[in-house]
Amino acid sequence: MNTLTPKVVMFNKITNLDFEDIEFPSFFYFKTILWITEDDMTKKEKDSYPSYATTGGYLKCMDYKQSFIESYKNSSDEDRESVKNLPNFDAEIFFEISGIRVDEEKKKVTLELTDEQLEQIKEIIN
Repeated sequence: MNTLTPKVVMFNKITNLDFEDIEFPSFFYFKTILWITEDDMTKKEKDSYPSYATTGGYLKCMDYKQSFIESYKNSSDEDRESVKNLPNFDAEIFFEISGIRVDEEKKKVTLELTDEQLEQIKEIIN
């Protein structure tokens, strides 16, 4: 109950901004429940959710941080970097909220895998 609009608090500090003045990265907008079609289901998922044969898929429920991390992974480099431009940005508080470390160095690794190893990795990831 307010007659005035309070300024936004971000990263545990008051800003001098209203909510509509802040440009949030697009990966902040995500769902915690996704419809996974039969074609996109892994064997493990099909074994766990046999009703997929009737429904054509299943509802995948993810916790908040898992969803946040997936959204971050699927965003552009530019969008991921933009989080650091939020008012009062604090990497530790952001990690506590999202489970995402933005202050770690990226490392590029190249692996050579057999088709069988690649399939095993896909099963683990999905």
